[in-house]
Amino acid sequence: MVLRPGHILSAAVATLAAATAVSAAACCSGAKLPLPVKTVYQFDTETWIENLAVRPNGNLLLVVDENVTSPEHPVSLYQLANPASTQPELSLVYAFPLGTVLGITELQPEVYAVLAENFTGSFEAVPGTSKMFTFNFNDMDGGQPAMKEVATLPNTISGPDGIAALPGHPDTVLVADMYASLVWAVDITMGTTTVFAQTPEMAEVHNATKMGINGLRVSDSYLYFTNSDLKSVFRLPLDACGSGVGPAAEMVANLTAVSPVFIDDFTIGRDGTLWVTSSGPQNVVVAVRPDGKGGFLEPVVAAGAIDSTAVQGDVGAAFGRGPLDRDVLYVVTNGGLWGAGLGLNQTATEPGKVAAVDTRCF
Repeated sequence: MVLRPGHILSAAVATLAAATAVSAAACCSGAKLPLPVKTVYQFDTETWIENLAVRPNGNLLLVVDENVTSPEHPVSLYQLANPASTQPELSLVYAFPLGTVLGITELQPEVYAVLAENFTGSFEAVPGTSKMFTFNFNDMDGGQPAMKEVATLPNTISGPDGIAALPGHPDTVLVADMYASLVWAVDITMGTTTVFAQTPEMAEVHNATKMGINGLRVSDSYLYFTNSDLKSVFRLPLDACGSGVGPAAEMVANLTAVSPVFIDDFTIGRDGTLWVTSSGPQNVVVAVRPDGKGGFLEPVVAAGAIDSTAVQGDVGAAFGRGPLDRDVLYVVTNGGLWGAGLGLNQTATEPGKVAAVDTRCF
């Protein structure tokens, strides 16, 4: 099934080949924040795009929580082909028989894990419904990747959210549990789940959101994670076997000054910069540069604003992988559907979209 952009589709991102032709020196000589943002694709109706992954061919895989354009299958995995063109094309990959999708990660080249489940009204996982699926684009059948349900997570997992691959361990998916305040390791070959890491910094503290640990990434022998309640990014060193070590995690960035309400997921750029999404209330993407000494500088608002729709309701981010978009940060949004909206009064929402942040001048 192919879905075309509708009447609300904003102007698609300009061809990045032309953009790359612009001299970086000329661009960056007068660079100012926030960075330029263009809309790549936007749904016609209220849609929550929860997360994304970028394929080696440049296509985007989108995990969609609420898509009213396809009401019979509201929870789906989509592919957005040719996102750097003026006419990207959206197609359905798979419709999940569950109520929400939470994360996607590439385990090995062209093999992706997706976590889906049913939630209660209080945003807790319905026991026994949290399931892990894999999609293998190396094994195509009728134009679609081979799909397999690889694990059902234990009933003790109450708040699974962000997921991440563990380099060197293609059969392991790490899962953040925001209510149990720990990280699980899911073995997709055996279908088993064990505790991978647990530190006090993974817990919520202020009881405002109930959400502690949220996004996960592994980089340079560290497990990085966001704590939504603390509005901070932490990291935990990994041992040679890829397990979390140490009694406590190190705080690498406190984002309270630039995103005082909430932070969500994040990605890590090639230079080690952290790019953190705010999920709605602030409608900003925050960047945290490395300081060159093993630490990080103060966070800055890199894109968006509280009264801007540029990245309104941003919940996930990933960099392009091709020569033309390697400096493009793709950001997916919920359109302000969750406790957010536009401006200080948080009133206006819009359909979820994919936005492209030009980071060449950062």
